[in-house]
Amino acid sequence: MLKAANYLDCARLTDLLIKKVAAAMKDKTVEQLYQFWGVESDFTPEEEEENHRRYGWIYD
Repeated sequence: MLKAANYLDCARLTDLLIKKVAAAMKDKTVEQLYQFWGVESDFTPEEEEENHRRYGWIYD
């Protein structure tokens, strides 16, 4: 629906849908977001460790 609203250049609907997606993602863990989007992490254990070190606030 978001793609359609954007394609139709309907800014108000696009903004509303983006806010809905943001609200659905709020306060979710990285693992919950993977599940929400239906994706799996493709980071190696070393990359995961580096991400935790550099961007630890994301995982809190």
